[in-house]
Amino acid sequence: MGQIVKVTCTACGKSGELKIGGGKADCDFDVIISGMSELQKENLTEMMHEGARGFTVNRAPCMCQACGSYYAGNKVSYFFEGEKKIAWSKCPSCGSFKKKVINKDNMTPCIDRKCKGTITLEQTGLWD
Repeated sequence: MGQIVKVTCTACGKSGELKIGGGKADCDFDVIISGMSELQKENLTEMMHEGARGFTVNRAPCMCQACGSYYAGNKVSYFFEGEKKIAWSKCPSCGSFKKKVINKDNMTPCIDRKCKGTITLEQTGLWD
């Protein structure tokens, strides 16, 4: 079960609502790789056939460093040939892979460099 969170800048008020965590749909490989680059999709598909193990999928609150959008970034973690690998989805607004993961423990600054606010996360519901 995932969480629905409201992401808000404490100073400028920029906000958005995101579905983070994981749900039933994350058992579907096509859902898992949605938002990945074509190369990532090919690599993940090949690695699954070659014996990658321990896939975990999690949606994390992200802020795009290219366009400033808030989005739920798909993070796919897995082990391949004894090594942990991680693949992230791109920003759905602009397609950039440059992101900052928003974490309530690290006081993420607002993307607007003129703004002196920090990003807060507030749980508003649950999803599955």
